[in-house]
Amino acid sequence: MFFYRSLRTLSMAGFAAAAALSQHARPAADPVSNDPLEVVTTRPDTVDDPEARTAALRLLQRARPGVAAFGPYVLTVNFTVQGSGQFTGRGNMEETGFPGGLGRRWTAHLGEFSISRILTDGFYDTGWEGPIPMDVHTARETMLGPIRNAAPFLRTAHQTYKGASLTCMLSSAEKVTTPARDWAEVEHCVDSTSGVLRIYSEAPGMYVVYDYDKSTMFHGRLMPNGLTVYKAGKVAMEETISVKDAGPADTSLFQTTPQMIRTGVNMGPLAHMVLKTPTTSASTIVVHAVLSPEGQVTEAVALQDSPLAQDAVDLVKRTKYDPDYVNGRPQQREIFVTVQ
Repeated sequence: MFFYRSLRTLSMAGFAAAAALSQHARPAADPVSNDPLEVVTTRPDTVDDPEARTAALRLLQRARPGVAAFGPYVLTVNFTVQGSGQFTGRGNMEETGFPGGLGRRWTAHLGEFSISRILTDGFYDTGWEGPIPMDVHTARETMLGPIRNAAPFLRTAHQTYKGASLTCMLSSAEKVTTPARDWAEVEHCVDSTSGVLRIYSEAPGMYVVYDYDKSTMFHGRLMPNGLTVYKAGKVAMEETISVKDAGPADTSLFQTTPQMIRTGVNMGPLAHMVLKTPTTSASTIVVHAVLSPEGQVTEAVALQDSPLAQDAVDLVKRTKYDPDYVNGRPQQREIFVTVQ
């Protein structure tokens, strides 16, 4: 069964914010379409008809590049993260999965980060202790979970990208009527001819563009051979991808040891938040961030190239967030904060 993970659009009312929410009158938010990779620049069509919604979601299901639905697999990703921070440069990850059976084994390396995780009845880790770096998580999720958000409101638009005809689906937790993509909408653009996912944008300013030039078939489905992640109009990360059948199960890969940390930190459900500031500026900045299990910002980057970008990042870092637990275990979170 195809699974969508719930999209949460939250105000900061549930958090102790370092900056008070503004009650001042503000101009309308600036349009999203100023990003060079935003293809939905005309008014989308609202999908109200249940049959049309079902058809749109089926189109997304068929476009899903995930591999776990096809039985035992080995997914290998080599990637390069741009920048000069602690978690930049060349990295790699590999996941061996036996869905419904032994579980999954995942390894990843980037800079000082190195982890080996066995996912069975819990998260058993060796190596790194603490939050998973943002770009390592992105490298994994762009292949295993780019289509996961079920939202009650859906709009569609037919656009083109590099000569290809696309059907773009915009989902949101609240109904929007903007003349182009709204800041609250998640975007998936599917190739109208081949049915593959071409562009995925969890929030305006961050775009994942999938490459199929050297792609191969995996259980009858065309898989991307690479992808590029753009943030604020620039290349943030490039990946090369390969996938194959796992073959006979090697049970030793899934045997835990007493030295492993059973309470390994998991990445919890992705969240979208809105933070309003006491300013009359119409500029909107989305900040992509990772929270530790204690609710502290460990990484944050602005998704718009703006003079106010650093101010938005600083505000998100100063904001206090509630810790997040699942079944009594702490987990980190990936969040997209729209600062208005």
